[in-house]
Amino acid sequence: MDTRSRQDALAGWLRGQGFTTVGAAARRFEVSARTIHRDLARLRAHGVAVVTEPGRGGGLHLDPELSLPPVRLDLTEVMALVVAVSLAQQDTLLPLGKPARAALAKLVATLPKARSRELSRLLSRVVVGQGASPRVVATLTPVDARTLDAFEQAFFGNHRLRFRYCDQAGKTSTRRVEPHGLLLQTPAWYLLAFDIDKGAARTFRMDRITQAQVESTCFTPRSLQLFEATLKEVGAAERLSGRL
Repeated sequence: MDTRSRQDALAGWLRGQGFTTVGAAARRFEVSARTIHRDLARLRAHGVAVVTEPGRGGGLHLDPELSLPPVRLDLTEVMALVVAVSLAQQDTLLPLGKPARAALAKLVATLPKARSRELSRLLSRVVVGQGASPRVVATLTPVDARTLDAFEQAFFGNHRLRFRYCDQAGKTSTRRVEPHGLLLQTPAWYLLAFDIDKGAARTFRMDRITQAQVESTCFTPRSLQLFEATLKEVGAAERLSGRL
């Protein structure tokens, strides 16, 4: 069991024990008392209300009124929350936008500096533009779930992506691209990519992509300045990294 899994398991075990001791916890998880103390310190840092009692034996328990299960999200999960909150804020009629943004800011603040920088880097590749035109909205179709899965793997792993694309004239073609970013024109999503065969930046409407496959070849992310003309044309003014 790795350290993170053990700490999560320890929190759950303590929640069901009531009052116990460091020694009992060490025996339960087959580690030293010193390791348990380190795990407890880490749980406290994550907001778990661990109460230790003085005296021989190292008594401890969780405060039942203050203790909550530790929530540890990876970067993709935190990024998904940022995008979701930003989407909600696109609709000014939705309530609780301010509390949602405040809660998200608290969550992001708990990230280690290195992970926070990586999150900002990823979010800088998600650009918010003006809402989609009535013509685009009228022709939108649901994005295929397999397309979304393939895009997520390629985007987060910096892998090339191959897919079939149907343009607005109905012409289909096979594309091999480097997926560098996303453009949101509510409710439409566009893939900002470098087309390998054409040697140029291209924008693809996500709902027109089918048969997406992740390739094994990796790439180095390019600057979104490649898409400057496109982003100006659609009135894209903000990257999600500015909302942290």
